[in-house]
Amino acid sequence: MFSFFKSAPLSPEWTFSADGLIWRIVLGEQGRLVGECRDPERKAASFFCLEMSTGKPLWKELRLDEQWWVGIEAVQKNTLLLHGFAQPDMPQHRAIRAFDVLSGLELWRNDEVSYWFGFRDRVVAYRDFFERRVGYEFDLQSGVLLKTHDSSLEELHGLRIRAAEEEILPDVVLPDIFAEEESDAALTTLVRKETKGMERSGRAEFIRRDDVFMFNFHVQRRDRRGGLKLENNLIVYSLSNNKRVFAGVIGQNLTGYVPDSFFVKHPFAFFIKDQKVLVALRLWKS
Repeated sequence: MFSFFKSAPLSPEWTFSADGLIWRIVLGEQGRLVGECRDPERKAASFFCLEMSTGKPLWKELRLDEQWWVGIEAVQKNTLLLHGFAQPDMPQHRAIRAFDVLSGLELWRNDEVSYWFGFRDRVVAYRDFFERRVGYEFDLQSGVLLKTHDSSLEELHGLRIRAAEEEILPDVVLPDIFAEEESDAALTTLVRKETKGMERSGRAEFIRRDDVFMFNFHVQRRDRRGGLKLENNLIVYSLSNNKRVFAGVIGQNLTGYVPDSFFVKHPFAFFIKDQKVLVALRLWKS
């Protein structure tokens, strides 16, 4: 069992301010965090990579020639795979751009195929023709074409099953909906205590791991013009001494409910403040 080590109040271990709204966070190998930022006003997307333990950027503000219609496809081993789109405003992904996670340097690109799945040191992709789909296997590091499957995709379907069986998911804990009627009475008491007198909107979400209980909830607030907006609050308790060790507003002037606004990857809890700042709280010693 891990033990809570910080005394109240718990301060962030580190923060990282992004160049735009933090759209997505993906955990890579060896304690790396890869993120996607989006600036809706400038129609620009960028990418960054941090050391999870310190928040130090390995690189940031990586931009492509196509600055908006691009996104993270996957992080496979130490390779970041980005995708484009077949057409603007269309959901179908097209093209693969591969980057080294440690340096941010481009390894290879292929503008003709779409990513399908990854398997060990291979990237499996496809291309649709008039009445058929052709599959391809590429080397993850170099992008060299290893094999073409133009008569049947049966082998690749089998390979995809093997990839799913061998996939090692990162030890990430995402929040669940907190249903008071089904939850531990002591935890329900804590949530009611923290939200007493507040006009909550929607259900709280929570993570309980070892002696840590953390939850968020949204409340309605009036903005400067008198309109109703939402405020996202995060609370962290040490259950071993029934003590609140962190409390903060992590989102203000929200127009809608924000689910999955925090997660745990031992020994940290992460949340995104005001959609632009990634914050790490160290909850355990090791």
